[in-house]
Amino acid sequence: AAHGYHIDSIYLDGAMNQSFTYSETNYDTTYTVTINPVDADHVLDAFFSINTYTMHAENGANGTIVPVGDSVLNHGETIVYTVTPDDCYYISEVLVDDVDVLADDSTAFTYTFADVQEPHTIVANFAIYEYEMAETHTGNGTVSTATVNCGDTYTYTITADQGWHIEEYTIAGTTVHFGNNDDNTATYVISPARQDTSIDVVFAIDTFDVTVCTADGGTLVVNPAIVDYGSSCDVTITADSVNGYHIQTITCGSGEVTLGQNSDVVYTYTLNSVTSDTTICAT
Repeated sequence: AAHGYHIDSIYLDGAMNQSFTYSETNYDTTYTVTINPVDADHVLDAFFSINTYTMHAENGANGTIVPVGDSVLNHGETIVYTVTPDDCYYISEVLVDDVDVLADDSTAFTYTFADVQEPHTIVANFAIYEYEMAETHTGNGTVSTATVNCGDTYTYTITADQGWHIEEYTIAGTTVHFGNNDDNTATYVISPARQDTSIDVVFAIDTFDVTVCTADGGTLVVNPAIVDYGSSCDVTITADSVNGYHIQTITCGSGEVTLGQNSDVVYTYTLNSVTSDTTICAT
């Protein structure tokens, strides 16, 4: 038989040669017919067919290969396979006769079997994209992070430490401002996740106002008047001694300092570990 062809059947004097059996898996290209003894004219007919090969294609979940299943090709023909992942997926491997021919993860791929001379298999598999939900921050607090699948919903959770608050966060070029002492928590929803994302958060320490009452017969001076959480400040109380005044009492919330001597004309009151707005009065 010529290259790419095989012997299909043999007839001797019109009768099929029963000793020749065609094999679909092992193509016969040569066969010898012996006529012995030659005592008359004979007619030998041989019939040939082109070789055919089964190309088997299959795909894993979340994508397709076209054409899928079995395709029967004649010797020397060409077949092109197109591999396409579903949304949010990429082609993770393409196995041709159990060997991966995919150089890099891909969103589109074709493979050509040219001049086919034997059966082949091709299998395409797919994997989902994963995205990093990252963060950066300054100040004291925490921001949740995760690795999520494409198409998932992710909620960033932002939590300030005690004595701190959320000043602002920036994501995708947009800044959201907060800035109050009670802005302790916030969330931001990514839906659906389609790319790596990072959120930048600024935490700021809580600050509190220390104010004084208007006092007859003296003055109260606060330094500093705005105090960071947990810090302290001094209040200087000065009586108008020229006009006969002295400091009698100093009150701060539920606390009270009693003086009352004529010599008590100047006093420094230290307010420690400030955790709220505070008012100091003196008489």
